Amino acid sequence: MKLAVRAGLFYFILVFAAAFVLGAVRVRLINPNFGEAVGLAIELPVILIWAWVACRWLVRRMRVSTATAPRLVMGAVALLLVLVAETLVGVLGMDQTLHQHFAAYGDMPTLLGLAAQICFAAMPWLRAKIVTPR
Repeated sequence: MKLAVRAGLFYFILVFAAAFVLGAVRVRLINPNFGEAVGLAIELPVILIWAWVACRWLVRRMRVSTATAPRLVMGAVALLLVLVAETLVGVLGMDQTLHQHFAAYGDMPTLLGLAAQICFAAMPWLRAKIVTPR
């Protein structure tokens, strides 16, 4: 399980770093010109594709077992870290209160982001179940 936790940490780092950069581009360039819906429609598939590729690379590189438990642990660790990091960015970086941050989960864009995060967390398990290991 230690390996799965470490893989989850690295998975989080790879995907969160890319999402942070793409999110900044979306908020500064795409949203003001085309709206939040278009921005998300562009960003989310790119991030999910990147997560799929990063997951593939990590599970191979770190030799994470294809068994269900290690893959679920990897995804759960990554998801937990993403949710904590996103909360910290909102509260510390965007001057939101915790109440404002969690209230945003009632908005469609935030719910779409959460759905994408759940997909991101499921990818290590999905890779083991639907992709034939080589």
